[in-house]
Amino acid sequence: MTTQLTVRAVGDPVPPTIAAYYEAADSGRLDEAATQLAGDVVAGLVPPGNEVDPLVVKRGREEMRAWLAQRDWQAVRHEVLFSAVDGATCFIEGRLLSAADGRPVRTYVSSFRLDVEGRIRRYVAYACEPFDELPRTDSTTPGDARRRVDDYFHHLDAAEFPAAVEQFSEDCTYNHPPYRGTGITSNKRVIFRGHAELLEGFNHRGPAAFDHVLTGFIQRGPNAMFELNVTGMPGAAPAAVCTLSLGDDGRIKRYLAYMTIQGVD
Repeated sequence: MTTQLTVRAVGDPVPPTIAAYYEAADSGRLDEAATQLAGDVVAGLVPPGNEVDPLVVKRGREEMRAWLAQRDWQAVRHEVLFSAVDGATCFIEGRLLSAADGRPVRTYVSSFRLDVEGRIRRYVAYACEPFDELPRTDSTTPGDARRRVDDYFHHLDAAEFPAAVEQFSEDCTYNHPPYRGTGITSNKRVIFRGHAELLEGFNHRGPAAFDHVLTGFIQRGPNAMFELNVTGMPGAAPAAVCTLSLGDDGRIKRYLAYMTIQGVD
């Protein structure tokens, strides 16, 4: 059997069920892919339009199998770059590669929750255009990523923007989606490089009347991923998954965020 899943992951080994799901889905073996899912699986999948649109929600194994059947599985295959596992929770960052020539066509992140039998019970996925800055591949742990993220959101939510910027390396890259509710009308992603651009971006956004609540966080070496909900935004229940790499100075050097205006439980 030809393997479709490319694993060059740092961090933790990819859980067998998740690896089998990606492999079977990329090979068009839909029944095999579906057996990796719990019968009551809940999935929030990449929306077909703008990436911040509500996730496409599928409930139950049969709905997921039907969704897989209409997916063009011959077009792409998954490459896993970073995997982080803590109990039943798994975060993955990777790329979708063209099956024709192997070039990256999307960068993606996924959050999984496994049931007691190891099957996928909750699955949330986000994707954007390829991002050429990848997770660090060394095993150094230069700092506490959770403390940096907590301090970043504390200062950001308090509109203390210079202090928020100080949680990032001076030569950082900060890549985020076209957030709704912050004055962004374009569908293009926003990338800031370095402190000056990041501070200008925060100042342009200005104070916001909502908060960030982390629901899961895993660090492995210099890389980390987390999931969060955004509270206090009228008429919406946004959710996000973010991935980052610390610099040698212990601050956030690479930050890649994904958000949808409507998450999934």
